[in-house]
Amino acid sequence: MKRGILFLIVFCAAFGLSAQTFTEWQDPKVYEVNKMYPRAHFPRNESLYLEDGAVSLNGIWKFHYVPNADERPTVFFSMDYDDSGWGTIPVPGNWELNGFGVPVYVNTINDFDNSQLPKVPVKGNAVGSYRRWIYIDNDYDEPQQVILNVGGAKSCFYLWVNGQFVGYSEDAKTNSEFDITEFVHFGKANLIALQVFKWSDGSYFECQDFWRLSGIERDITLYVQSKTHILDYKVIADLDSSYKNGILDVEVTVENLENFSKGKSFRVSVEMEKLENLGTNNYSPLRKSTEIQFQNSGKQTIHFQLFIPNVKPWSAEHPHLYSLWLTLEDNKGKSIDDAAIYVGFRNVKIENGLLLVNGVPV
Repeated sequence: MKRGILFLIVFCAAFGLSAQTFTEWQDPKVYEVNKMYPRAHFPRNESLYLEDGAVSLNGIWKFHYVPNADERPTVFFSMDYDDSGWGTIPVPGNWELNGFGVPVYVNTINDFDNSQLPKVPVKGNAVGSYRRWIYIDNDYDEPQQVILNVGGAKSCFYLWVNGQFVGYSEDAKTNSEFDITEFVHFGKANLIALQVFKWSDGSYFECQDFWRLSGIERDITLYVQSKTHILDYKVIADLDSSYKNGILDVEVTVENLENFSKGKSFRVSVEMEKLENLGTNNYSPLRKSTEIQFQNSGKQTIHFQLFIPNVKPWSAEHPHLYSLWLTLEDNKGKSIDDAAIYVGFRNVKIENGLLLVNGVPV
């Protein structure tokens, strides 16, 4: 009897997972599931070896479109799902500009019946399903974390990796990151599947004066990083009272996801070089670094300040930029994470009723 009850519970649980109806797109209390906390976005030099030799997952994806949400496929993310009858679509790319649906322009109203506020209609709420296989190399010396970054998808989307549900995201015009380390298979082909809804409860917040277009609108990237890595940064590039010298304040947050049996040290560095002679070796580097230690998993934030003499201020007319490198090294001097960003020095304030940029009225 007990064995029969146990079997029934397991069967029902398995059935529930396979036949789950996702409702987050209709629930204003939920705008994300398993999404990483937002942080500054920056390109990384650490490449993830894919079958096409690139970090970017932009390109042609297998695609299936339905005009109504209740017609969407519900098991398309399975590893053994047959998508041979599907078409394709470029990513990034709006559906309406690739033959799926019609672009709509409205300004102060929604492009759907909002009588069910905060819910959105099922009819007319198109859904696009995406599938792509990628190969992830296993040639790594240390444990790694794999991150999937979706630059923007309207209006909301669900994500699966290798048939397993990873997460959900609204907020169509910002990027969404997911830690997919536990879902990927190193040294094998991996299935990435997304399902994008044209409307969600978030559409009410995004009702503005613009063309209503749907789909994955920005880059999708997949990258690998050490489990001890640069998590976030904050940069303030100001000018002193003479508007000739730069004051650079940098905060770098390092995260460690490993548990160490004893303290392990790392070195965090910031280095800035002028870009005025881009393409030559005539640079003037400025560098500061400090050592940090982790006893176990956690985060540490380090603050740096650099004084940069005789900078060229940034303005709309003369947008001078400087490159800034953030580097994380182990105790043997080996670089384990780095990032390169561009910064411009400027000072903006209101004084005597005037808006001043670098001390000059606009």
